[in-house]
Amino acid sequence: MGEKTGIEWADFTLNTAWGCTKVSKGCEKCYMFRLSLAFGRKADQPTPRPLINIQRDLKKIKSPQIGFLNSMTDTFHELFSFELIDQWLALLKDSPHTFILLTKRVARMKKYFETREVPKNFWLGTSIEDRGSLHRLPTLKKIKCDTLFVSFEPLLENLYHVDLTGLQWVIVGGESDSKPREFKEEWGLNLLAQCRRDNLPFFFKQTGGNSRCKCHNAWGCSLLNGKQYYEMPKKLTTKESSIIGIN
Repeated sequence: MGEKTGIEWADFTLNTAWGCTKVSKGCEKCYMFRLSLAFGRKADQPTPRPLINIQRDLKKIKSPQIGFLNSMTDTFHELFSFELIDQWLALLKDSPHTFILLTKRVARMKKYFETREVPKNFWLGTSIEDRGSLHRLPTLKKIKCDTLFVSFEPLLENLYHVDLTGLQWVIVGGESDSKPREFKEEWGLNLLAQCRRDNLPFFFKQTGGNSRCKCHNAWGCSLLNGKQYYEMPKKLTTKESSIIGIN
């Protein structure tokens, strides 16, 4: 924890807790449950880490970098009180790093920030996997934050028209699993076209699959229509130079 990561859109990961419970189809094959088995942890029992351990890990990271906060849990899980989340954000809000916070529990995140300001070094996002989870998007847009984004991963069907106004970034990807669910390139190209229309950075993570490709080390492949799209609102510092920042 607090270490380099293979996640293409972050320099490091930092976890304030471990464990989660499933809320929708997108959670069905979540990697956290596989890794929990490997590490002998109880995946479905979200457990906060000691604050002193989080502080220790934070000190290991050279600054400034972009980190994915809570890759092994959901910051806004119902078992985490707002007071506990206050403590986590208090540790991170004055850090020189930028933190990417992604949640499926966007309604709870909105409620939390109704009485609190979003730290300036935080990007807030939600995951959307199918048309049934598009309801998370308008909820996200009600939060006052400089950088709002959506991760369409694992993308499980064509979303057709999506209202991307009010966002600053879009991530798209297929599923990484031993038996991944189908991802069709046309679904990704549909979202790419809408990002180009709205002048939004578009990050295509992977087509999905059960192994990493040799060309770009992504699950399945990181090419969409023969091209790589690693666009972000702010440039990463520790990844290869092919990752670009725009704006």
